[in-house]
Amino acid sequence: MDGNRKERILPALIFMALLLLSVWLQAYLAPLRYLAICDAAGRKYGLDPLLILAVAGAESNFNPMAVSPKGAMGLMQIMPETARWASAEKGETHFYREQLFSPSYNVDLGAWYLKRLSKRFNSDITLMLAAYNSGEGRVSRDINKEGQFQERRLCAETRAYIQRVNCLYGTYKERYKLLSSLYRLNLRISRRISSS
Repeated sequence: MDGNRKERILPALIFMALLLLSVWLQAYLAPLRYLAICDAAGRKYGLDPLLILAVAGAESNFNPMAVSPKGAMGLMQIMPETARWASAEKGETHFYREQLFSPSYNVDLGAWYLKRLSKRFNSDITLMLAAYNSGEGRVSRDINKEGQFQERRLCAETRAYIQRVNCLYGTYKERYKLLSSLYRLNLRISRRISSS
């Protein structure tokens, strides 16, 4: 009976090991599917593509068809009203909700908005992420007269979101060191060109 039990347990253990391996591979490889799109958007808007990648990971877990309970759509979880406004601000003449399911369109629009937030909040990543998650107006109200951000006023959801994005950002910077180095080199070259 002992041998029969081993024969039943071994396939189950192998199955569990393969399942765990597939989950690990998904977590490791999923970001790579969208790295080129994030890199293009990063170059276009002067943002670290790994930050864009981290926002996409935190927002949708890399599901381009994701729809939140509140109605945010796509990789970067953009609300259709925000997308309509951003499209008009960018000078686009037509906007269709379905475009938000296109990874390249969604990431481009999300990166454009992150760049806007970067300008608004002096490249402060915490403020950018807080505004991306809870709204630009809400974050602006949480800056006191001395210009200091009152982080304690953030809701728990936004605090957790900032922590998740920063955790993913750190992970991706470690995991994809070469890309991160190339981004920083490209940024230095761009700054030198624009200052001359």
